[in-house]
Amino acid sequence: MNINIYLTAKKINKTCQEISAEYQKRIAKQAKIRLINLGDKLVVSETDFNILLDTKGCQLDSEQFASKISEIIDDPGYRNVNIFTKRVQNIDNYDLKLSLSSYVFDDEILYIMLSEQIYRAFAIINNTKYHK
Repeated sequence: MNINIYLTAKKINKTCQEISAEYQKRIAKQAKIRLINLGDKLVVSETDFNILLDTKGCQLDSEQFASKISEIIDDPGYRNVNIFTKRVQNIDNYDLKLSLSSYVFDDEILYIMLSEQIYRAFAIINNTKYHK
C-alpha cells in the first residue's frame, strides 16, 4: 500500500524529514509513505482512496483512524491512499474529509503529524504496544 501525502510546501526542512523518516522506516514492510508536492503533476486513479484534510471534516480518534486504514487495506478496490492538505481542482469528490484539529497547521507540522498517526494506525492494526 502506498500512502501519498500531498503538501503545498515546496521543501520540507531536514529535521522534519528525519522525524518522518523514522516513522516511515518502522512501517516500511506494510506501507510506503511518499511526500508529493501539490505543484507536481497530479495522477489520481479510481483505485485511490482520497482524503482531504479540512478543519470542518470529521474527527477520528487514533483507533477509528486505524480502523479506516484497515478497511482501505482490506478493500481490493484500493491500491493507494492519497492525503491532500489542500483541495485540488481536478478532484470532485473525496472519499473522506478529515480534521486533525480545528487549528490550521504548517505543512511541515502536518507531515510529522500524519507520519506519526499513520505509524500509530499500523501499530493499532498489528496490536503492538506503541499505542498503549
